[in-house]
Amino acid sequence: DNSFKLDARGEAAGIFDGTDDYIKGPNITWGDTASVAGWMRLSDPDQAGNPAAFSADYGCGVQSYYNNERIRFSIRLDGESGQVKDWTHGWSDSVLTQWHHVGWTFDGDIWRCYVDGVQVATDTTNMPGTLKEPGTNVNIGANGNGASAWFVGGLADYRLYPNTVLTSGNMFDLASINPATDVSGNYADPDNDFGAGLWYKLGATASGTLDLTDYAGSNNGTNYGGTKSGFVRFLKADPTDTDNYPFEHDANYDTNAAAGTVTLTN
Repeated sequence: DNSFKLDARGEAAGIFDGTDDYIKGPNITWGDTASVAGWMRLSDPDQAGNPAAFSADYGCGVQSYYNNERIRFSIRLDGESGQVKDWTHGWSDSVLTQWHHVGWTFDGDIWRCYVDGVQVATDTTNMPGTLKEPGTNVNIGANGNGASAWFVGGLADYRLYPNTVLTSGNMFDLASINPATDVSGNYADPDNDFGAGLWYKLGATASGTLDLTDYAGSNNGTNYGGTKSGFVRFLKADPTDTDNYPFEHDANYDTNAAAGTVTLTN
């Protein structure tokens, strides 16, 4: 009955509070090659430290704005202690807190890092080599053991590709549509032709809660700490209610006040 309920959408993303929110996925097997891709938006440009956006045990993942100046990519090869690649972005605070697509590929010989669909760095240290297989679950919004390096902001459209090396064209395509803000709810590579082995859209369910479905398989995620959906539902008050505020909302993204503008019309 639309006389009593109006639905509106903010961001099709998970909203993390930077305190204890994270999503746990499966214990994955990388294989000889791999790729990782996803969208992230940092809420606090002054967030210190090294908050992990997408991570797995042994440091394989993408971390956020390290020291607010760099995006840090991390990887660990078999027999090595792990290594990082920092890319200095040179962004202002206003750009820093916008959505950005990040990811990396590893083909056994070269590690390539991407931001917004563009290759920004490569590394051949300790290569050729093979990836160290994780000993724990994939985590989104925290480091590999889900105990520190909490991310504060929005994360969306996380895709992990074991045994797959995405091309530069694939990365460009994945960065061409930001589903967190696309008003039509579109996703790049909607049929998963690129072959993700794990895919969390992190949008909203029909009831407005965070969608933790694995759209590449059956490894649905588990929510820890109360990670919220960027979806917002507005409820129209009872017509007999004389309250001065005829509309209320159950905002699921209280850490995301700047998600966007919602216009209500009759």
